[in-house]
Amino acid sequence: MPNATTTATPAIQGNASGVLVLTIFGTVWGIVGAIALNGWGSPELAIVVVVIGIVLLAQAVSLRNAAARLPDDEGDHAAENRRQRGFIAINVVEFGSIAIAVFACNVTQQLHLLVPLIALIVGLHFLPLAALFHVRTYYVTGVLLCLLAVLGLFAIPSTSSIDGREVRASWAVVSFGAAVVLWASAIVSWLRTRTQLRERPPR
Repeated sequence: MPNATTTATPAIQGNASGVLVLTIFGTVWGIVGAIALNGWGSPELAIVVVVIGIVLLAQAVSLRNAAARLPDDEGDHAAENRRQRGFIAINVVEFGSIAIAVFACNVTQQLHLLVPLIALIVGLHFLPLAALFHVRTYYVTGVLLCLLAVLGLFAIPSTSSIDGREVRASWAVVSFGAAVVLWASAIVSWLRTRTQLRERPPR
């Protein structure tokens, strides 16, 4: 059983899973950014994205495996169940909103708005997650993603030309920005969770 200064096992395991999810989706956003450049910088840029993703993924999986080996402790299981239900509800709303955005952009033929709108939805979903899991890093993550989305919607042209090649400028900027934000958030969470693990050595 952890003492008053250590973090409970479910919280550590949840944090470790969060690092894994942040890493995966950061890599997905990076790949979308590379695709948005319409072949510019290929294949080097795509390789850099994948390599960063693999390195971070390996660390995230190792962290999650270490967290999975923690002994169970006596905790507030009712509170943990409420958090899990809240997590599911937040993600249902997120994916439902993304589905609506995809449908609306297709129907209105405004596909250039799709990536910024998804970034906005993802950013907003981090705000209740931050409150639910008491992870302040998620507030920063959510705000930065929302700012990127606003830039993509209002300040960055939908298309531009690089070396005579037309690229989806707003998609590229938002996607690469989102990748950096999520990877940075993953690294911060990884460092915090690693410290928590050191306080709770696995069995």
